[in-house]
Amino acid sequence: MKYINKKIKTLFSKYASYIKNDCIENYIYLNINILRKKENMDKFAAFLVKCSKYGRKKNGMKNTTYIYFRGLYYYCNEQYNTMLSLLEGIDESNCLYLVGLYYHTKKTDGLSFQMAIGYYEEASLYNNSNAYRRLATIYGNQKMYKQKNIYYKKSAKLKNDLAMVSLGYYYRKKNKYDLAMKYFRDAARLNNPEAHIELGKDYLLKNKKTLMLKHYLIAFMFNEPHAINLIALHYKNIRNYDMMKYYLRIGIKRKNTYSMEIMGNFYKSSLHGQQNNKLAKEYYHKVYDLSPAKGGVLLGNYYRYIENNYTLMKKYYQIAIKQKSSEAICKLSSYYMIKEKNNVLMEKYYMIGIQQWNCKKSMKLLLYYYQKDYKQHIFYKNVYYPRILTLVICNARRNIFLPAEILNCLIFNSYINNNLTFKH
Repeated sequence: MKYINKKIKTLFSKYASYIKNDCIENYIYLNINILRKKENMDKFAAFLVKCSKYGRKKNGMKNTTYIYFRGLYYYCNEQYNTMLSLLEGIDESNCLYLVGLYYHTKKTDGLSFQMAIGYYEEASLYNNSNAYRRLATIYGNQKMYKQKNIYYKKSAKLKNDLAMVSLGYYYRKKNKYDLAMKYFRDAARLNNPEAHIELGKDYLLKNKKTLMLKHYLIAFMFNEPHAINLIALHYKNIRNYDMMKYYLRIGIKRKNTYSMEIMGNFYKSSLHGQQNNKLAKEYYHKVYDLSPAKGGVLLGNYYRYIENNYTLMKKYYQIAIKQKSSEAICKLSSYYMIKEKNNVLMEKYYMIGIQQWNCKKSMKLLLYYYQKDYKQHIFYKNVYYPRILTLVICNARRNIFLPAEILNCLIFNSYINNNLTFKH
């Protein structure tokens, strides 16, 4: 609780300095889990009043600043009807953006989506950086990439750190690394923790580990969950296991499941001279308590490879499958194929992953199996070949690209058997 109170105080002091360029919503977005805790909501409400007074003194704004922060409080507290009644008829950029955000993220019908775009466009007339960023996201989802980049750049010019990070990812994907790093550095100057993470990864590739660690630590200070694990992995790589455990324990106290997984894997491994299967199992159970899908796979692997207890292995894999874990599907299917030689159950679980969850890995593994069996057993040609074709059609409908080997095999076999006709 002491840590949370200190963090809240730090966050609130940060918000006050960002009222002028409307970046407060970004900080609340990044730290929403802290703000939504019931014991912090009263402090948040009191802080909103202070923000409104600060806004009136510094920006000459009247009561619209207070109304915006009050509406933001209702939004974070999921009191949407109260928020809408408060913001109705308020012609101010942040208030318009907040109403648009509600219709964009909390409603799913087409009319609400159009209303969200309308509110965003109206807020963008006042140069609201968050409205530009949300419009860019919408155009990106509709594959209108030119419009997306235009709005992201407009948002970035208004010093929106989240837009800068998005542009950084975009240019890195286009192999324009210098431009990507420029946007990451600009976002990092605005204390965006995700940008610090990306800069740290860049310095790792350049083997500048001191600078890498510096950026990871800054991201950790801003409560980025993944930063603590990257710091721990750095100390693990340089064999400083005491420091690794120190940071992982902090992550575990904050209920970071990946920190628990790293600690469990460390004690399961015999490479470090500190193998302790009992402790490994305890950490995997902690992951399972917070995330049955992830923990079920870890415990299933543990009972399969460490204790050879296949009954418990199946139990935990099936629990993870009920939570729609594609990894558990692949693990259990491979067990039935390799260990029990039960191709019926193997195919059953692969097909569950394909039909219900569109699992690409299940589809590719099953295709490899069909291809292998088709080549080895000519007797099964009439059984497996139609199944391969069915899966290929399923792949095409779901826009999944198949390995070249499988496609070549299919085209060759279809030509030999005259099962396909190609029309020009």
